[in-house]
Amino acid sequence: MAGPRVVVFAPGDTESYKRFEEAGCDVELGKASWADPRGNNTAELAAMAREADALIGSSIKGGRIDRSVMTASEHLRIVAKYTVGVDEIDTDVATELGILVTHAPTEANWGGVVETTMMQMLTLLKKPRQRDAALKEGDAWRTPALTGTHIGRREDGYPGLTVGIIGLGRIGGRLAQMLAPWRVRMIACDPYQPIDRFIHANVERVDLDTLLQESDVVTLHVILTPETHHMIGERELGLMKPTAILLNTSRGPVIAWTRRRSPRPCGTSRSPAPPSTCSKSSRCRWTARCARWTTGCCSRRTSPPTTTAPASAPASSGPPTTSCAPSAARSPSTSSTATSSPAGSNASEAAR
Repeated sequence: MAGPRVVVFAPGDTESYKRFEEAGCDVELGKASWADPRGNNTAELAAMAREADALIGSSIKGGRIDRSVMTASEHLRIVAKYTVGVDEIDTDVATELGILVTHAPTEANWGGVVETTMMQMLTLLKKPRQRDAALKEGDAWRTPALTGTHIGRREDGYPGLTVGIIGLGRIGGRLAQMLAPWRVRMIACDPYQPIDRFIHANVERVDLDTLLQESDVVTLHVILTPETHHMIGERELGLMKPTAILLNTSRGPVIAWTRRRSPRPCGTSRSPAPPSTCSKSSRCRWTARCARWTTGCCSRRTSPPTTTAPASAPASSGPPTTSCAPSAARSPSTSSTATSSPAGSNASEAAR
């Protein structure tokens, strides 16, 4: 009798799936990899899924696990992700078909996002890339244009920067912990978190409009849901300070990017321009997915890489007066472990 058929649509590494082979499973590998998550398209995934008992893998961007994929096999019992988030899976269909959907909100997955966010913020504010380039090219590097921004408040009355965190889940909460020694003012928006989480993180709770208006750095830590899709658009960008920085280490479609492309983003072609070099009529923002940079100014904003973005359970205290995106603390329709509840149920905790 043949063993269970397992389709690894996006192998996370070259070793883990071998455990299925050792257990007697019939294993088929997809094209996607950690380095290149595009992988198979939806039609190819549906063909691979025929007679499958389980679909497992990391993120895929070239296709979607939809009804055609999940109905390709009468035996399919589970779709399990190595990584955090299930935006490439139609969880409503999975619920209808009684298929479990799981993901892996482990610290190994989400902890690095926090550190990457810190790295991106410091890189933009302190300008090491621009200084390094100027030094290597023999240009003057001790110039006003290359002067970094002082981040924390000082005894001479300098108030320091205000950092606005959208989504105070695992990632947003850990970021608040990392920012505490920097003596910045921290504000956050998350209608799905109870007030005690804000208190414990030493973060001021505000609504989304207030956060955008008052922040020098806005950082997004939400999962991609219909509620968070395009939650940052022209209106929201217009509320931000002319010199504000926007970081997105969640999912690309959280931001409603314009389709117009600029032949060159403001500043040099080699590195993002600092806010101080942009005209007062323009508004510079940056978004980044992991370590990939996208730069632009409002009238000539470049489109971000095609990536796909991070929600929570009802809070015990009332939400702010203006709605904000759910946090990366929970992911709907999934569980936080490999033994999940049905795909349509609310999860207890997730990340990113």
